[in-house]
Amino acid sequence: MQTWEPRCRAPAPGRATTMPEVRGSFIGRLEHPDPVFKRNEYLGKLNMATALYQQGDHAGSGAIALNVLPAVASLKSQRARKRLASLRTDLGRAAPHVPAARDFIDGYDAAKVA
Repeated sequence: MQTWEPRCRAPAPGRATTMPEVRGSFIGRLEHPDPVFKRNEYLGKLNMATALYQQGDHAGSGAIALNVLPAVASLKSQRARKRLASLRTDLGRAAPHVPAARDFIDGYDAAKVA
């Protein structure tokens, strides 16, 4: 069995010390990530949707925004909600006739994200 040996200090009590324990801990974090990391993932997707909007790809922007809408609506992140609201306003002004953008706008309005 391979042992995990830190170079600087001993592992903290309760921390994984063998490779299988380390691997299991890593997989566990992937399957059940910390909510902070999920928020950052959604913020990254909102950044992508905003960038697509700014480049004129209103359909792509609406599709991504609609995809993350349920997750962002359930977050307690004001920053994510403000970005989503801003994107809704921008798409509503620039591309209300684009089907994917319209789907996002309608979904946002129905979800009543505040």
